[in-house]
Order: sequence, then C-alpha cells, then structure tokens
Amino acid sequence: MHPSAQALRALQSDSTLTIRVRRLGFLIALAVGMTCGVAQGQSLITTLGGTLNPAAMAVNQTTNTIYLADGSFSQMTVINGEANTSAQIVPGGGPYNGLAVNPTTNTIYALNNANPAGVVVIDGSDNTATTTVALTAAAKVIAVNPVTNQIYVAGTDNVWVIDGSTNAITATIAISQAGHALAVDTGRNVIWVIYGASGSDATVAQIDGTNNAVTSTVQVGQSDSIFALNTTTTRMATRCTSSTAPRSQQQPRLRGPTH
Repeated sequence: MHPSAQALRALQSDSTLTIRVRRLGFLIALAVGMTCGVAQGQSLITTLGGTLNPAAMAVNQTTNTIYLADGSFSQMTVINGEANTSAQIVPGGGPYNGLAVNPTTNTIYALNNANPAGVVVIDGSDNTATTTVALTAAAKVIAVNPVTNQIYVAGTDNVWVIDGSTNAITATIAISQAGHALAVDTGRNVIWVIYGASGSDATVAQIDGTNNAVTSTVQVGQSDSIFALNTTTTRMATRCTSSTAPRSQQQPRLRGPTH
C-alpha cells in the first residue's frame, strides 16, 4: 500500500538525505547523500532536500533539469538546475530503479522495480505520465539513444527495445543472464550491455542498433557489473567487483566498432 501524501511529506521532513550541488568550471555535479569534502577549485552552491531512498538519477542538459527517482515510493524529485530548487512529483507506477532522459523529445523514462517491470513515460514539459510500457520480466537498467529515439531496457535474460515515437516494444534481444549496465554510442548506433550471474565471469555484448542484432560478445572479469565507454576511442573498461578475480581481469579494455 502506498503512503499518503501527508505521510510522504512527514517522512521527507525527517529525512537526512541531501543533494549537494557543486560547480567545477561549467560543469555541475550532483552528489546524493554524500558528505565528502569540497575539492580544490570547487564551491558548494546549495544543499537541497531530496528523495527518501534515491535509486536512480538522470539529467536533461537541454532543459537543465535533474530527475531523481525514489526506490521505495512512487515519487520523483525534479530539480531546476538554473534556480537550484526542487519539487516532488508523483507520476505513478513506482517505486523505481532506473531513469533515462531523451533531451531531444524532452521525455523521461522511469523503470519501475515491479516483476514484471514497466517503463513509465513522462512528458518533461509538465512532468506527467503519459503511458506505461509493460515488460515481461524484471529489469533494472535503462538507456536512451536520443538520435534514433530508441529506448533500451536490460532485464533478467533480455534487452527490450522500445520505439520512443510509438512507445511500443519493437524487439526483444536475448541475453543468457541478468543485465547489469547499458551504454549507447549514439554516433555509431551501437549498444553495449554487460550481463552475468554473481560469482561467474560476466559477458559484454555489442548490439547493432540498426537491426538489434548481437554482433559480438567478450568474456570479462568475475562478477563484473560496471563499465565505462569512451565513444571517441571506442574503448571501454569494466570494473570487477569480486576480490577473487585475477588481476589481469580487473580492468579489461574492449575495442568497439570504428565505423
């Protein structure tokens, strides 16, 4: 049962969660619930009251708006990056465990943590939900290609592809285990997903965005679940979360397509 708005406000007033906004040159970094010191050259602008149980964050750089999804309640915090003010919205369909933004269409995609999961589509102009795309299994990561207007969701053994113009699932790409992270190379229209079971070697799959086919896979470190993609060099690095993995596996570099 979802708590009432009054109960949510009471919880929010007691929450110790803060959102700290720091500026470094022209970049604004958001640190959720962090108490680390200010690095040299940075200055603390303000501290905002935030979501009770933050589960995901996304930024629309075009509108200078930050979205923070709650992992316990069906609510989100919307931050105005210009004024550094925040407001809570209740688009429904939560709680959430993933967020992605298409800045071109000003649309927010909130992945809920239900089983089976759903993607709540939110209009960024008024922050209201327009529809929910139903999936067939649980999922925890979501990414958007704003160039092609395609949304990618990694679940227990699939990657779903959603057409942003129709909010319809257009493809289901099989992966053998649960997906942990997604990345999109918008210039090459290539999607990367890392998947695997805890305690086992993970796999990184490369997906061609033109036909939604897996074009290659590579085995990486044991329990790897995080990776970073450099779209300029088409290389990526994965992070091993298991102390039992060989040192040589801890940060493998993967070469992507150069077309």
